[in-house]
Amino acid sequence: MDPYIRLLLGICGYLSLVLCASGAGSSRVTRTAHTPTPVNCKLGSWAPWTSCNACTKETWRFRTMERAAQFGGSECHADGQLWENKACPVVTTPCLDLRCNGENDCQDGSDEDDCQVVNYRQDKCSTLQPFPGAERGTRGFNVLTGDFTLPVLDHNYFGGQCEYIYNGEWRKFTYEALCENLSYNDEFKNFRKPYNYHIYRFVAQARAEGSYEHYEDALSLLNARKTHESSNFGVTAAVYYVEVGLKGSKESEFFTNVSKHNSAELEFVRLESKVQTAQFKMRSSGLMLDEHMHRALKDLPERYDVTTYFHFLRTYGTHYIAEGTLGGTMEYVLVLNTTAMASSESDSDTSEIKDVIVGVKGGIADTDPNMLARSDPKSYMKWGESIQYSPALIEYETMPIYELVRLSTAAGYLGPKVVHLRRAWDEYQLQFNPCRCAPCRHNGTPALRGTSCSCICRTGYQGLACEETDRPDRKTDGQWSCWGAWSTCQTGRKTRTKACNNPPPDMGGANCLGSASQSQRC
Repeated sequence: MDPYIRLLLGICGYLSLVLCASGAGSSRVTRTAHTPTPVNCKLGSWAPWTSCNACTKETWRFRTMERAAQFGGSECHADGQLWENKACPVVTTPCLDLRCNGENDCQDGSDEDDCQVVNYRQDKCSTLQPFPGAERGTRGFNVLTGDFTLPVLDHNYFGGQCEYIYNGEWRKFTYEALCENLSYNDEFKNFRKPYNYHIYRFVAQARAEGSYEHYEDALSLLNARKTHESSNFGVTAAVYYVEVGLKGSKESEFFTNVSKHNSAELEFVRLESKVQTAQFKMRSSGLMLDEHMHRALKDLPERYDVTTYFHFLRTYGTHYIAEGTLGGTMEYVLVLNTTAMASSESDSDTSEIKDVIVGVKGGIADTDPNMLARSDPKSYMKWGESIQYSPALIEYETMPIYELVRLSTAAGYLGPKVVHLRRAWDEYQLQFNPCRCAPCRHNGTPALRGTSCSCICRTGYQGLACEETDRPDRKTDGQWSCWGAWSTCQTGRKTRTKACNNPPPDMGGANCLGSASQSQRC
């Protein structure tokens, strides 16, 4: 019997077991003539603390990473954090905007306190709720980590309009035995459409898709996910960066769990199921920002300050969602021991599976992390049925966060802050981009975790820089360096360049793809 068919027959039995983590024994690293020189971590000086005001609860300071640790060099250890924060003095300021209109305009309820008369809406929309997933589409997105951030658009703002969406796709016949009456269940017939959403369409019939893919090493798997996500997101998404200490970071956790399996005897099988429930598109102008983000923008200094603007991007992301698809995905990555597979004679030997890495988006799995531990059909059916009520963003196109500010109702009075935000956007992505790592050999990929770099090697290659191999294929393809600084403005335009030297092509490797220069209007 084919070993992969035999492997798949054993998956169900394996998923019903409780996985026990077992640490792999450490191996002794011997330096050779080809071993790269260790690179020690080096951090810059602390920038000044950000200012406190009546709206801020914390003050922050930041320092740059001048050089990441790599190839066994000294790490920055406990002193290696790039951010520090402390509490600001507590100041209570009442919110007086749009008082007593029955809507939570200040997001803390203070505008509705002590009202003698409340002017509630009297139309149909007063009884309708926003459609499922309305809040998900308004979150920011960090292109470096592939994770979502705090909301950047207000999903509870309706602009004084009563627009609602007819949902005939969820209607079901209900039979009342007492009255012998057959009728539609209108509980989810209509949903109110928030102002920032231009189009929202329920999928006529939830479409489930399944896929099965095989990869010979962790690098191939990560590159395939990166390419797929980049085509969906409209940006080069989820590059190899993990921000240490970032809570709730599903993509960073997935990357860490996969990249730790970097052995020549391991292969990967990826199983994915996808369900779509709705599609949407945001307005192209006049966008209403989330109240907290709006206040954060107003608190940005008129003069450029790297700590304050970097902290804004860290909090609200580098991009926002312009359009997308809601639904749910369930992803299983099976880590296979090829040596055990080759020597196994059993038809269902789960020892061939070294690990199972699970990723779920949407449905009750977002709020019940133990759901996947109960590997039974009822749990998965319950998850599938819950997706329509609690969908996640599974496909989306993004735009830079500074474009959101420029297209919002707040752009007119933010002045130079929009220009500063664009500058910070460039510098922030450069500061935390793995292009700052020393190059890996033989087409290995550098990964930046906190203030340390490492190389993810292809099958048959090992060593700190993937320099060790017995294979005849020793070529290294060229990779781009980081972008250089922008030039001064000339005839209304400025330019920047990058070089194909990180590393340069070697032993017949391919040159870098794309242009080495970029220009834009000043």
